[in-house]
Amino acid sequence: MNIDCPGGPETPCNDHGTCQDGSLGNGTCTCQPKFTGVDCSTCVEGWAGDECDIGELLWYFYAINI
Repeated sequence: MNIDCPGGPETPCNDHGTCQDGSLGNGTCTCQPKFTGVDCSTCVEGWAGDECDIGELLWYFYAINI
């Protein structure tokens, strides 16, 4: 049985993790550092931005100065 990961076959794990799919996998994602969630779409605490590459404190100062 082939089990796809969240994000679909084109962007498994939202391109932020490794998909455990295929005949031996279970359809889960192993997220890259700074990403979390079942589909690796959420930044871990302390990080922000599309690529989770902005420290939360820097993001705060950026947001209040827009």
